[in-house]
Amino acid sequence: MTFILFIVGLAILVGGAELLVRGASRLALMFGISPLLVGFLGYYIAYVCYLVLNGQQHDALLVFNAVMLWFAIPLTVLTLAVLSLRAMRVPKPG
Repeated sequence: MTFILFIVGLAILVGGAELLVRGASRLALMFGISPLLVGFLGYYIAYVCYLVLNGQQHDALLVFNAVMLWFAIPLTVLTLAVLSLRAMRVPKPG
C-alpha cells in the first residue's frame, strides 16, 4: 500500500510540476521574456529567501531547509534527468 501511495504521489508531483512549467512559460511569453529566465528567477528567489532567513536566524529556516531538501532538489534532479533523456532521444541532423 505504501508503494502505491508513493507512486501516486510521484505522479501527482510530476503532473503538478508540468502544469507549473507550462503556466510559467505561457506567462513569460505573454510578457515577452524567455521561459528560461522565469525558471532562473525561481531559484534566485528561493536562494534570497534562504539568505534572509539565515541572516535573521528565523524560526522558519529549518522548515525552509526541509522543503528545499525534500522537494526542490529532487524536483530539480528529476527535471534535469527528463531533459537529458529528451535531448539524447532527439535525432541529430546529418
